[in-house]
Amino acid sequence: MTEPRITIAVVRAAVAKRVDETSLRDVADEIGMSFSGLRSFIEGGSPHAKTRLKLVRWHYARSERSTAPPLDDVETAIATVLSYLRDGSKPREVRERRLRELIERLKKDVS
Repeated sequence: MTEPRITIAVVRAAVAKRVDETSLRDVADEIGMSFSGLRSFIEGGSPHAKTRLKLVRWHYARSERSTAPPLDDVETAIATVLSYLRDGSKPREVRERRLRELIERLKKDVS
């Protein structure tokens, strides 16, 4: 059986369910984001990249998965990073530095 792909809509539904079980403030604290940011997300807002990462990490931590995320999710994450690298609105040095910092944080999270 194929595991369903985790989309931002799936994460939003999980967050809304958790808020119904507890409170908006409690869930915002669990995720590590602001109360108002969480409310905006639940209402359909599009969070910044760092906040999306927090939301996805929270979702995976709460899920009962014992395996790696689905390959489609990994490919989507890689495509997002590549689009960021190709974004010409910031100097190349800034993009490269931020990518190195992200990789270092991810290494620490995995180990």
